[in-house]
Amino acid sequence: MGNSVKYYLAVLIGIFFWSSSFIATKIAYETFTPMTLCLARFSIACILLGIMRIASGDRTRPAKEDLGKFVLSSLFGVGLYYIFENSGVHLTSAGTASLIAGSYPAVTALVGLFVYHVPTSRMKLAGIATAMIGIAVLTLQPGESGGSLIGNLLLITCGFYWAFYNFVTQSVPEKYSVSTLTFWQIIISTFLFVPAVIAENAGIPALTLRTGAAMLYLGICCSVLAYLFYNYGLRGVSASTAASIMNLMPVFGLIFSATILREPISARQLIGGAIIIFGVILSTAELSKKNA
Repeated sequence: MGNSVKYYLAVLIGIFFWSSSFIATKIAYETFTPMTLCLARFSIACILLGIMRIASGDRTRPAKEDLGKFVLSSLFGVGLYYIFENSGVHLTSAGTASLIAGSYPAVTALVGLFVYHVPTSRMKLAGIATAMIGIAVLTLQPGESGGSLIGNLLLITCGFYWAFYNFVTQSVPEKYSVSTLTFWQIIISTFLFVPAVIAENAGIPALTLRTGAAMLYLGICCSVLAYLFYNYGLRGVSASTAASIMNLMPVFGLIFSATILREPISARQLIGGAIIIFGVILSTAELSKKNA
């Protein structure tokens, strides 16, 4: 891989933080509601990124011709994604959420095939179909895997938002630094959470040390650092290759949910997760070799 090692490592670090976000979100839900948590964590992210921009002297704004790409990437990868994810995690277990998130590489390949006309193969199609079977195993009887059908379906929808985020973000010109791209993505999406919080009408949450720490972790590590690392990684690896590294998300997620939240791991989760990971490997391995 040579010089590309740093890009792969950056993607891996971002995915590690996102894997742990399901657990931090569950902890924060002890006092927060889903939309309020969205607004809180990304408000923290906006403040931190704003300080970083002031310190670096970066005043770059999206050019008129690129503004649409910034808005779309913000909408898909942050705004809609987290509105659906937070609602889904609220209804299902952290372990199941991480397993469903493990299918996102296959969903990315599916979107690449039908929307962006990325070259495909029989093996890739077989991998996409296999991953979808794994999702079905997790969602057909959600009570056995610790979650609700609605929550799981919301998380599956997130996979399509994430796929579009990958492709749209890669189309943003490289003249913009990673910090500039990440700052505008997060600040645009934060405004999207305001009407969601108003509609939720949950009031101000009562902070505890535990939920406050979870919120800060989500804002700093899972919002600022994760997006900075992941967006930097996308400068050196393809969207499908980056997505294939997400194979590790279900592994990290199950470990975290079992050790930190003490969630039981069911046979259905293990079987469904294994099917998903196998399908993802099939759907992304060939394309990753071509784009590495």
